[in-house]
Amino acid sequence: MDNIDYEKSLPRPKQRRSKLCFLAYSIFEIVSLVFLFLTTFGFLLSGTSFLPLQAFNPLRIKIQAQSNLAKDTIDIIQQGLKFATYLSNDLNVYANFTTNDTILQKLDTLYDGSAYQFNLFGYCRTDPLAETHGCFDGEGINVVSCFLTDLGMQLKTLTGEEHSGIDDKLVKIYYDLIHQLCRGRMWTTRFPCVLQGYNCMGFLLQYVAILAVSLTALAVAVCLADFVLLYGLFGVSWKFTFRLRLWCIIMSMVCVNLTYVAIFYISQSIEELVQQYQVGQIRFNFRCWIAWDIVFFIAMIFVAKRQREYEKIRFPY
Repeated sequence: MDNIDYEKSLPRPKQRRSKLCFLAYSIFEIVSLVFLFLTTFGFLLSGTSFLPLQAFNPLRIKIQAQSNLAKDTIDIIQQGLKFATYLSNDLNVYANFTTNDTILQKLDTLYDGSAYQFNLFGYCRTDPLAETHGCFDGEGINVVSCFLTDLGMQLKTLTGEEHSGIDDKLVKIYYDLIHQLCRGRMWTTRFPCVLQGYNCMGFLLQYVAILAVSLTALAVAVCLADFVLLYGLFGVSWKFTFRLRLWCIIMSMVCVNLTYVAIFYISQSIEELVQQYQVGQIRFNFRCWIAWDIVFFIAMIFVAKRQREYEKIRFPY
């Protein structure tokens, strides 16, 4: 009754204008929150077999030998990876011991010219010489595990054992090895124990990304329900629904920016190694980071504007 009395006390043109403004800002808020959810989902979950988009991946590494030292380093890594084809007993893969060099050339992980784009739940790989590209599921920001996953997938093709699970076994061996070598020394900066800290950070960032996507989805759901049911969720306080939407998008902002800060920190550490051995180029994707924050601020503006128009209708004086 109070709301009806308030609305009746308004002059009709002003009342109609307030309702139209509220409707317009409601639509703008829904659209902006949906777009925020889509950008969060796309930016954080791309680079996988489910969402094979390379442009949104935050970290890119191109293998490029720029000196004799770099060529020797890449050659050593390649030979070490090829040696994994003979670990048949440990990995339960029946590799052919008479495999010739021509076939082994197909095991082209880390070959000069290859480019990798990494995200939290996968990576994309481009081989300009073979003109092949694709995105695969992996540990994402754990760059070493992604290279091992890529190696395992090529080994499966090379040996004809498509269902052997060698990629998962290689990654498990890597994690177990680092854990045994560096037990109790997680946050050291010495190699190889520094990898254990990166591994843990990679896993934590996956949970942070899932939380960010879930929070934006919840904000969209609350906004849609509040709009459809008009002026509140079955008597639930309108202030509560506003604060819930606001809290969801602010916390998603914290999660997304924390993720990008952590990935940038990891990229700086990798860049030092890449420059030291001159084995390639690394690039961090600032554009997606800036674009997401712009979408966030736009959504915040429409949330606040809608709430302001809502208050004008409920409390005209």
